[in-house]
Amino acid sequence: MNGADLIRIVDAIRREKNIDAEVVFQGIETALASAAKKHFGTVDEAVVSIDRETGVIHATLNA
Repeated sequence: MNGADLIRIVDAIRREKNIDAEVVFQGIETALASAAKKHFGTVDEAVVSIDRETGVIHATLNA
């Protein structure tokens, strides 16, 4: 999945569920951070952000 795909998915969810796009982005960021912490196990903190215009995902993991 590329950034444009993510933007399209967020837009579809926003329209279908009548949810603000920011809420959808925050939910995805939270889910990805949780998955990263579970996957890597030794991570104390995982911070995930999604560029709202490009859909590019940035993640920082702190052990």
